[in-house]
Amino acid sequence: MTAGAFDRLLYTDCRAGTGRGAGGGFQVQAQSAGVDSAQSKMAVGWLLYDAPNAWIMQRRPVEDFPLGFAHACEAGYGTAQSSYLGTEATGARQGNHLADCLLTRDLDLYGPTRPAQLWRSPLWRTQAWDTKDCPQLSDPPPLGPLTVDAIADWLRAGPDRPPVLARLLSVLENPSGRRVVITADGTDTALMWIAAATLLLPVRKALEVSFKVFCSNPMRTGHRIVAVPKDLNAQVIPGRGDSAFVLDAEQGVSDDAQVSERARFWVGLLAGQDDPYDVVDAVELAGSIDAATHLGGTDAMITAWAATVPDSPLTDPAALFRWLRAADQKAQQEHGPAVARRILAADPPAAMLRWIDDAAAHGRIDIDRRTARALLLTAEIAEVRAGSTPPAERLASVPADASAHRDADSEVSSAIILGSDREVDLLLQLAWRHRTEPQLPPLTGRLSAFVAGWIDSPAADYRPASWALREQVLDLAHSELQIRLIEQGTQAIMGTLRRLWPHFANRGGDPADPLTCQIAAAAIAALPPARRPPRLHAFIERILQSPDAAAAMAGLQQALIEWRVLAAAEANMILMALPASVPVAQQVLDIIWSELDLCADRPTARMLDTLAVLRRRGLAPTAEPFATMIESDRCVLDFIEATRGARFVQDNRYARGCVATLRRAEPAIVGCRLALLLQVCLEFPLPGLGAAVLGVIAAPLPEQFIDLWKRELDLREREPGRPDAIRASAWGTCWAGDNQLPGKLTNRIASTIRGFGASLSPADRERWFAGVRRQLDAEQAELWAEISGYSPTKQPRGRRGRGKDE
Repeated sequence: MTAGAFDRLLYTDCRAGTGRGAGGGFQVQAQSAGVDSAQSKMAVGWLLYDAPNAWIMQRRPVEDFPLGFAHACEAGYGTAQSSYLGTEATGARQGNHLADCLLTRDLDLYGPTRPAQLWRSPLWRTQAWDTKDCPQLSDPPPLGPLTVDAIADWLRAGPDRPPVLARLLSVLENPSGRRVVITADGTDTALMWIAAATLLLPVRKALEVSFKVFCSNPMRTGHRIVAVPKDLNAQVIPGRGDSAFVLDAEQGVSDDAQVSERARFWVGLLAGQDDPYDVVDAVELAGSIDAATHLGGTDAMITAWAATVPDSPLTDPAALFRWLRAADQKAQQEHGPAVARRILAADPPAAMLRWIDDAAAHGRIDIDRRTARALLLTAEIAEVRAGSTPPAERLASVPADASAHRDADSEVSSAIILGSDREVDLLLQLAWRHRTEPQLPPLTGRLSAFVAGWIDSPAADYRPASWALREQVLDLAHSELQIRLIEQGTQAIMGTLRRLWPHFANRGGDPADPLTCQIAAAAIAALPPARRPPRLHAFIERILQSPDAAAAMAGLQQALIEWRVLAAAEANMILMALPASVPVAQQVLDIIWSELDLCADRPTARMLDTLAVLRRRGLAPTAEPFATMIESDRCVLDFIEATRGARFVQDNRYARGCVATLRRAEPAIVGCRLALLLQVCLEFPLPGLGAAVLGVIAAPLPEQFIDLWKRELDLREREPGRPDAIRASAWGTCWAGDNQLPGKLTNRIASTIRGFGASLSPADRERWFAGVRRQLDAEQAELWAEISGYSPTKQPRGRRGRGKDE
C-alpha cells in the first residue's frame, strides 16, 4: 500500500476464476493491496449500483439506465460511480452492473473536493480489470463537471434554487436531522443539489454525509441522502408530510424546513459572489476556527468571510470581535491579525480597540500597534465627549516616530481646547493613559480657565494624580490660589485648600511663600490631633534649611493660627523654631502659658526647654514655681555650657566651681536634665567628669544617673564593639575607681560592667575587653581587669595610652 493514495475496488458479475471469489457471480472482481475486509464490506453494502427492477422487467436498453453514484462513511470513506451492464457475465440473465470504488481512511486525500464533485470524473472505470489486483489511485482524483464555478452558475440560473438549497443545507447541518429524499429525472440533476449542499459544509462534515443516486427502495437504505427516479416514485413529492425531507430536483421545490442563519448566509454568498471559490474557502475556515460546532457559528462564519475576502463590506465588526475574543491562542495567532485588521478598518467602538491593543501588547495577536493605538485614542476621546470616563490604567508604551507623537498631541490638544471643564479633566487623564504630552503653550489659556473652575467647584471629582501635564496644571492652579490669597485673604481659599491640599503638599515650593504655609497648615488640619506634630516637625525642618527661614516661620505661625490647629505640642514647636527676629504671636504664648500652668507641679525637660526660650526672649513667667525652675535650670545649662569651653579642661579650680553650681539647682530640675548630663559626661574628653557630677547631685539622682548609663550599655548590647559603647564602659570604669564616691555607687557601677560582660558571646567579650583597655592608661587598665573579671586569651597589641584608640 502506498501512503497518500486511494485504494480501489471494482465489483461486478464475474465468470468463474475471473474474480476474487471462489466461483462465478457477483463479487469483488479486483482490488488494490490496501483494502481491508471492513472497507470491502462497506463498498458492497453501501456503494453498489441499484438497478430499478421495473426497468429491467421492461427490458429497457442498457443506455437508458442512468449511471449510479454513492458515498459512504463507515469504515473510513468510500465513493463510487456505477453503471448498468445488462446481461450477466454468462449472458443468461439481465441485471448485471459494475461499481468502481475509491476507498480510504484518510480524509485529507479528498483535499477540498466534495465526493459529489467526482461525478462523471474520468477516473471511473466501466469495465472490469484484467487482473484481480488493481493499482491504487496515487494522483488526486480529477473532478467531473460539478466544479465550484458550475455549481455557482447553476444556483444563480434559477431564482427559486437558493431558498430550496438553504432548506436542504439546514437539514444536513444537523447530523441527526431528517433523511433527505430527492426525486429526479436524471442522476445529474440530483447530484447537482447534493454537490451544492455539501460544498457549503466543511470538507470533514461533507464527507460524513452519505448519499446514493439512484436508489430503488429509499426505505431500505441507511444513506443520509437518497435520490430516486421520479417516474418510478410518483408518490414521493414535497408536502406529503413524510418523515423525510423531500426535494424535487427538477421543479426546484421541497418540503418546508426552518432555515438556519448559517445556511442563509452561505447560500446567499454562493449565489451572489463573483468568485465562488472564496465562499468555499470561507466555509472551510469557519469550520476550522469554531471548535465548538465544527461548522462555524454565526460569529465564526462572518469572521471567516471577512478574513477570506479582506475587501468585503463589514458594517458591524461585533461578530468578528466576539470570535476573536473567544478564540483559543492558536486561532488568535493564526487568524487574529487578519481579523483584527478588518475590525480596525470598520470604525469599531473603544471597547473593542482596548481589547485589541491589550492583545497586541501581550503578543496574542501581531498587528501594527501604532495604528491600533491611534484609533484607540480617537475612540476614547469620543467616549469622553459622550460623557464616559476612560479606564484608569496606563497603557503599555508603543514605539512611535515623532510624527505619530505630534498627531496624538494635536488630537488631544484640540479636544482640550474645545472641551468642557469635566471633559478637560478626563482628557488630561486620557493623555496620561496614552503616554502623550500635549504642548502647553497653546493650552495655557484653556487650562488656566480649567483650574479656576476646579478651584470654584467643590463637587468636581477630578483626578489630578492621573493627569498629563500634571505639574504644569498644578502650577497654574498654584498661581491662581496665590493671586486669590493676596487679593482676598486666607478665608477666600480655605475651603479650596481643604479639598485640594493633597495635590500641593508634597510639591516642594518656597517655604517663605505664604501659600506654601497655608497648604502646610491645611495638611496639618486634615490630620487627627495625635498625628499633627510629626507633620509640623517635618515642615519646620524643611523651613530651617531654606534661605529665608525667618519669613517662612513667620508665615507658618500665622497660617497655623488661622487654621486653628495650635495645641500645646504645636505651639511649643513653633516657639522653639522661631528665629529671634520673629516675634512670638500672642496666641502661641497664651497656649504655652496655659500648658505651663497645667504642668507646673511636674516639670519635664520639654517644659524647661520652653522656659529657657521664653527666658531668652524676655517672656518667661516670673511667678513661682517658674522662677525657681528657671534659675535651677539655668544653673544646669550654665554648667553644661561651661564644659564645652577650653577653660573647663585647663583650669581645675574653675571646673570644680562649675560642678558645684549643680548643688544650687533643685533636684527635680536636675532630674529633668539627667539624660543631658549623662550625655555631656560621656562626650567629655576626660573620664572623671561623670564621677564629679555623681558626687554633687542629691539622692536619688545618682542612682537614676547610673540607671541611665546602664541602659546605654544595654542599648548597645548587640554591637558591643561600637566606639560609644566602648567609651561608656571605659568612662564607667573610671567612675568606679573614684575614691570620693560612696562605695555603694562604685560597687553598683562595677557590678553593672561585670553583668554586661557576662551577657556577651566569647568573641564579642574579647573585642569589648580589648577595646576598653585601649581607652585607659596603665593604672586604669588594672582597675578595668579587676572590675570586668575577664582574662583575655590573647593579649591586645598597640598602645594603651588614655584616649589612644587604634
